[in-house]
Amino acid sequence: MSNFETSTEILFDEVDENHSVAIPEDLLEELDWKEGDILEWEYHDYNGLPGLRLHKVGDDWEGSLELLKGIL
Repeated sequence: MSNFETSTEILFDEVDENHSVAIPEDLLEELDWKEGDILEWEYHDYNGLPGLRLHKVGDDWEGSLELLKGIL
């Protein structure tokens, strides 16, 4: 397992009122993540220090959307 620390900003789009996070390119390359991957945020308590963990749970967002449409 790899452990990386980085900082970024949470962006807010006032038009559609969505939040987004810019993930640094070097981190995307190191983790082999690409646009369309499905990522999941998890809350963790690291010995009394709260934090968030982001990890990849799937490869193809559009494929997962099509699967969901078939179920719904």
